[in-house]
Amino acid sequence: MKILNQITSKGNLFNEDKIYTGNSIIVLLDGSTGLEKKLIPKATSDAVWFVNEVVDFIHNRFDIKVNYQDFINDMLSEIRQRHYKLLGYKAQKLNEPSASMVFIIEKAEEIILINIGDCTNVIEFTNKKICCIYDSRVSKLDNKVIHKLNTLQQQNIAESEESKLLIQQLLMENRKLKNTANGYDILGFDKLLLNNNQILSFPKNQIRNICSFTDGFAEHYEHFNLSSDAIDFYKQLKNSSADKILADIRNLQKKDSLCKTYPRLKKMDDASLVMIQINA
Repeated sequence: MKILNQITSKGNLFNEDKIYTGNSIIVLLDGSTGLEKKLIPKATSDAVWFVNEVVDFIHNRFDIKVNYQDFINDMLSEIRQRHYKLLGYKAQKLNEPSASMVFIIEKAEEIILINIGDCTNVIEFTNKKICCIYDSRVSKLDNKVIHKLNTLQQQNIAESEESKLLIQQLLMENRKLKNTANGYDILGFDKLLLNNNQILSFPKNQIRNICSFTDGFAEHYEHFNLSSDAIDFYKQLKNSSADKILADIRNLQKKDSLCKTYPRLKKMDDASLVMIQINA
């Protein structure tokens, strides 16, 4: 497993994304702080604390022979207990930190890809076919909020207190769907029951490259129309560089600092990407 591209960039004060590369494993995390933003004493942010806890657990405890679902649930249980001890009380679910995660494991004959949340994975096979692995449930919920925000902007009332409260309420309703049957899955403090779409196995000799990235890079096609979709994004990346693609995204974000030309939920988002080669 050879790393071809690796980059992580903060969009705000703190970078709540994280990339970890270990012995035959890659972990990509996109952290999210609870609605009250910061509860953990001395932490940069609750999401930064959470993604660091995940990486520490994987670094110290992962074994290639583990049952992946049991390992992840044991990890979340232990982190939940640490969170309780730091706060001295059990936080409300809406105030708990969480993260999307891609976990790539290289074994002797296969590649395991665990995908929880809304990170995107593009796989190029040795036969030149390309596929995208992505859970769209979070973005569909976000897009409903963005659509409403865009409507308010067109009516020139997006900055009113009533409109801001409405957007906050919509975001809160989305958060309530975290790890529910009608919502979406994400790493948090809930026990997860992972399905076959979240733990995938591929013959190692059939994969050329895997490119995984957080939603900060997905803005390239989701918001700014710099590419048509994740596969087109990947093709551009192969002919360019992650630095150049990120610069193009950041340039448009700065030009549209009020999010009016390209409606979105924040001016800038953390952006992280890792691209690995399995077979040349």
